[in-house]
Amino acid sequence: MSSIIILLIFSDLLFGQTKKEQIFIDFLDARYAGNADSAKMYLDPNFVYNHVPYVGLGISTYMDNGHLKISSVSPFGPARSLISKDDIILEVNGIKASEENVRSGMLNFLGAENDTINIVLESSLNQFNSIDITLAQNQFKQGVDSFLNDIRKYNDRWYEYDIELLDYFSKKNNVVLYYHWEGVLTEGGPTYHWRAMEIIKMNPKGRKIVSIDAIWSEKQFRDQFK
Repeated sequence: MSSIIILLIFSDLLFGQTKKEQIFIDFLDARYAGNADSAKMYLDPNFVYNHVPYVGLGISTYMDNGHLKISSVSPFGPARSLISKDDIILEVNGIKASEENVRSGMLNFLGAENDTINIVLESSLNQFNSIDITLAQNQFKQGVDSFLNDIRKYNDRWYEYDIELLDYFSKKNNVVLYYHWEGVLTEGGPTYHWRAMEIIKMNPKGRKIVSIDAIWSEKQFRDQFK
């Protein structure tokens, strides 16, 4: 994969940059360049990546020959004792789990915390169940190994990309990074964009990153109840 890293830093930040802030910027570079070995050098052994919390069931799905199948179930989500990996979702709130309904967004698992969703399932044992599940807040967390594995997968997927560091703010052992990412999957293919804001905390003694917290964007918030 070809990759391009561009860090465009505001002029007033360029000359006020501290050694601590440079560590975070270098880590961001290694992370999106897919250099897991370099990224690991910046991480504390007890590092945790806290993904954006969301209200949902804590399940992941995929289409398989026209069937909406469960690929994973969070051990901390409200569906953990009711849904299993490889179960097939037939209906959600009376809407058929067809590929067309999934693609159009008619079928979704969205709602507010404590809302109830009805799901009709076919289990791997060909048993049919209609269950009501209450939506709850979930947050996916990753340790060092899982986080680095995602870095390697990222590097294999994208043909090229750019990163623009829009702004950052640091105080004591915390830095807030705000950046814009864009990339293409194939040469000459369409360009994908997203922006991210993250709070990165450093161990003051070891100068290692102990945690990263992803922060909601307005779009992510609105997407919950489309």
